[in-house]
Amino acid sequence: MGCSCCGFILNSCATAPITDRKQLKIVPEAKLNAQAAKIFEKVKKKEKLSNDIKTLKETFENMSLFNFENLEILKNA
Repeated sequence: MGCSCCGFILNSCATAPITDRKQLKIVPEAKLNAQAAKIFEKVKKKEKLSNDIKTLKETFENMSLFNFENLEILKNA
């Protein structure tokens, strides 16, 4: 039994692509992605989407995630 547990842990270790750090993968990434996609679909159905372009633009600019200079829909916001 000890060997099978050790084998499980060794087979579950991987290196994170961006940080190059070791990580323990108990659940396969494909399964995590599938679960995340299902949850995201539920959230989209439940929550109301915002049409307030000005607030969205300010929020994303404050987060420094996007450059909105080239997006026509947000130029007049």
